[in-house]
Amino acid sequence: MDDAARRGRTRAVPLCPNAADIATCISTRQRKPPGGRRGFASVGPVGQGDQVVEARLGPQEQDDGEFFTPVSLVSLIAHVLDPDRGTVLDPACGSGGMFVQSARTVEEHGGSPTERLTFRGVEKNDTTIRLARMNLAVHGLEGDIRQAITYYDDPHELLGRADYVMANPPFNVDEIDADKVRSDPRLPFGLPGVNRKRKVGNGNYVWISYFHSYLNETGRAGFVMSSQASSAGGAEAEVRRRLVETGDVEALIAVRANFFYTRTVPCELWFLNRAQPEARRGKVLMIDARHVYRKVTRKIYDFSPEQQQNLLAVVWLHRGQTGRFVDLVTRADPWSAGLRETGSARRQARRRPRRTQAAGGPQCCRPARRPRPATPPCATCPGWSSWSTAPRSKPTTGASPPAATSASPRRKRTRTSTSRPRCGSSTPRSRRSTRSRRPWRSGYGRTSRRSVYEASVCAAL
Repeated sequence: MDDAARRGRTRAVPLCPNAADIATCISTRQRKPPGGRRGFASVGPVGQGDQVVEARLGPQEQDDGEFFTPVSLVSLIAHVLDPDRGTVLDPACGSGGMFVQSARTVEEHGGSPTERLTFRGVEKNDTTIRLARMNLAVHGLEGDIRQAITYYDDPHELLGRADYVMANPPFNVDEIDADKVRSDPRLPFGLPGVNRKRKVGNGNYVWISYFHSYLNETGRAGFVMSSQASSAGGAEAEVRRRLVETGDVEALIAVRANFFYTRTVPCELWFLNRAQPEARRGKVLMIDARHVYRKVTRKIYDFSPEQQQNLLAVVWLHRGQTGRFVDLVTRADPWSAGLRETGSARRQARRRPRRTQAAGGPQCCRPARRPRPATPPCATCPGWSSWSTAPRSKPTTGASPPAATSASPRRKRTRTSTSRPRCGSSTPRSRRSTRSRRPWRSGYGRTSRRSVYEASVCAAL
């Protein structure tokens, strides 16, 4: 074992001899697998293999544009594609998270993923291949994952034969040998720009061309791509134009930054569909989901289940699958599930009684208004004459409030510019000190002139 392994950089590597031993180790939760050395079984109970991979991978294992795909993005891709039966190909499979989410989608519909789906993967790193095989074994799945460099090799020979393509390829790779891939049949739209070093300037559209060429006549593809791909110019724009003219680009979903665990770059989800009807060919659904997220930690965001369902509903409506949208709304809304009468009865019971006109006179459910006191709240405040029924007069020192009589009519409260004295004091307040305490002066219930002036100045600036 080298020094890097002793320092813990390669602790994520499963040390079981083969896949069968891996499954045995995890099922029995042994501390030491059949081989005498610790493997992933020492981590503890494994319920979700992709979460274990997420926890074990670090920045050292993720460079050169390669990093772990968030579960929320993989789940959204799997539900948009909705695989039912056929071959699922991942040309950059990594730890196999795309396969696991595809199997879960089939299980949600009551099917068996081992009987309906066939998993094929390509990965260049031998350590990651063993990690992917372990991930499949944890979930009771099997797949054929081979070691190769997808840029130059096609070990499964699935050109035009795959039913579903799911991938998260490396972003913005500029180390692809242009001479080796120039005549590749997986590049039907041509080669993107080549730099002075005889390298492909950006490998994003090499990946996109590969994904499109793997699909059969009814195949669908969903993959994560850099946000630069949708706005790239030059030779990449020409490849994009040819791809869009085929009518196979179905949807693009823009995702904000901080969705990846070790990178802060934004991304986009591309979806290709070679079985689109003629009415939708040439139409691309573009969803701006950069403001749709759930904050998990200070630096990590994801999609909540409700947000994912909303995005799926938009895709369903674009495809004309109104039945699935109605089923989703029916499950979420009890009013649409045949409970309209029950809900109406409950709401009617909670509703406040309305005003009615009875034979004996008007009846109201509201309580009667509290009678207004005929005497001021403070006997030492002769200036507070609005509580009395007598006309308001200028306060004098030592004056007592006039007595209220039941025969005198109630007068309307009026404002006076005279300052009122304090309770127990004959000295009237100044106009400046009283203005802030008067509700009609401080803008209570209305907009003051000063606030209107400041708002107009701010609008002018």
